[in-house]
Amino acid sequence: MDFFEQLATLCSREMTGALKDKDADRVSCVIEGLATMLGRSIARGTGGDGAEIEKLLMGCESHVAAEAAGMAGMMNLQAMMRERRGGSRI
Repeated sequence: MDFFEQLATLCSREMTGALKDKDADRVSCVIEGLATMLGRSIARGTGGDGAEIEKLLMGCESHVAAEAAGMAGMMNLQAMMRERRGGSRI
């Protein structure tokens, strides 16, 4: 299993549990942990060069926004389909 698959599995398992338990603190911990390690990885990957860090942060921000929007769209579509079949929107 490659790095992305391992990370996706870990995050998915943790987020599923947090959402099932309605545990906002646990959700926040996942996001905070990912942000912390992303920041550290960027710093190490750029050798601490401020200009390079800025470039990577701008690219990361765009990528995160696109992923969040895409996932939100998929979640909304799934909810709409459940609702049409007579299920709950939640």
